[in-house]
Amino acid sequence: MEGPGRPTDLTDELFGKIRGWVLDGKSMKEMAELSGHPTDTFYQWSCKNYQGFSDKVEGWKRDRLLWLAERNIADILAMSTADKETLRVVADMSKFTAETLGKNVGYAKRTELGQKNGENLPTPILFGYAVQANDGPSEDSGDDEEAPGDPGGIQRGEDDSDAPAAD
Repeated sequence: MEGPGRPTDLTDELFGKIRGWVLDGKSMKEMAELSGHPTDTFYQWSCKNYQGFSDKVEGWKRDRLLWLAERNIADILAMSTADKETLRVVADMSKFTAETLGKNVGYAKRTELGQKNGENLPTPILFGYAVQANDGPSEDSGDDEEAPGDPGGIQRGEDDSDAPAAD
């Protein structure tokens, strides 16, 4: 069932044209002119994210940048290395763009913060004390005062007889 008011001009067909224009590198103003709509209409659709307009356009812009980065990388591989400094800059920029925008298609660098099987890393032992996570309120006795000499969030290990005492 249609909502009140006139039918929208932002149809699936227009979305298809806009996608092509974005991938060709057209600006919002150029796309509005090509579609025959006032520039203000395109900007309103973008600001209000009407029918996901802004999200789709941003996604297509990322696709275009990733495509350009991949093209640059292919061009660099085919280039002679006469101008090494320019080549290095273009390669670094293309690699950065691919790693940043291509995370979901295999270009991302991963830094593991856990073990390969998904388990948490072991609790670190510092100066004979096991460091405990402070993720939220504790279920202790309820008083917020620390005991004198209590290292706060650190517990003495059982077999740490030669470790220094807490001050």
